[in-house]
Amino acid sequence: MDEGNQKDGEVKEGSLTEDEIIKFYEECLLEDEEISRVDHKLELSNKLVAYKYGDTSRRANKPVDYNSLFNENKCPLCQGLVSMHDELYTCDSCQLELPLKLVDEARNQHEAEQEYTRQRAEMVGRIDASGYDQGQLTEMYLKAQENIGARDSGRDDQEHEE
Repeated sequence: MDEGNQKDGEVKEGSLTEDEIIKFYEECLLEDEEISRVDHKLELSNKLVAYKYGDTSRRANKPVDYNSLFNENKCPLCQGLVSMHDELYTCDSCQLELPLKLVDEARNQHEAEQEYTRQRAEMVGRIDASGYDQGQLTEMYLKAQENIGARDSGRDDQEHEE
C-alpha cells in the first residue's frame, strides 16, 4: 500500500505518508500505555474516596474536577477554598489534606494529557485530510500494533539473555 492507493488516486499536497501515520499510531499506543502505568490523577481520586468514605472503602473512584482544583484552588469534595500549608493542600471548609507532591504530579499529568489530546486531534485532522480510506487506516493501525509488539518481544528476549 502506498500513497497512490489513496481514495482519490493522488497524493494530496502536504498529506501524510503511510510511514508518518504508522509512526503516529505507534506513538499513541506507547503514550496510552505510559499514561495507564503512571496515573497520579487516579491516585488523587483514590485518596479523596478514602478520605470521604474511609480507607477500606470499596467505592468507585470519585470524579474530580481538576480544572477547579488546579486553576481555582477549589476543594474537590466540598468546593471550599484549598490553601497550601507546609507540604499539604488543606481545604478551609472540610479539612481535606492532600500532599503537595501528589497534587503537583496530578497537575503536571493533567496538563500533559490536555496538550497531548490537542496534538492528537490536530494530527487526526491531518490524517483525515490525507485522503486515506478507513480500510487503509485500519491496516496502518494494525501495522503499528505489530511494530510495538515486535519491539516488546525483542526487549523481553534481551532481558532473558542477561
